[in-house]
Amino acid sequence: GDFGAMTRLSQKLRDGDGCAVDAKRANELLERAVQGGDPSVLVIMGEFLMDGSDGFPQDEKKAVELFSRAADAGDAAGLVQLAHALLDGCGIEVDGARAF
Repeated sequence: GDFGAMTRLSQKLRDGDGCAVDAKRANELLERAVQGGDPSVLVIMGEFLMDGSDGFPQDEKKAVELFSRAADAGDAAGLVQLAHALLDGCGIEVDGARAF
């Protein structure tokens, strides 16, 4: 499928933008879109997992994995989120040197 379209539809379903809110379907689409590896989608999912928000269980380790994949692809938001995790020790051992 078109992972970009899945991501956009997921956001519309989450917000109720032009359709009824359907968080379950939104989350299913986002989980599928992550498979496409788009760095911005990895960061979105990572943020949900880090916080345990929007119907996703908290999973800091998985969030760090996603931030790391986004950072490896050169995504600025992925780099920032990974640095925060390294500084705070969320889902990964504290490593201030690596964070910078």
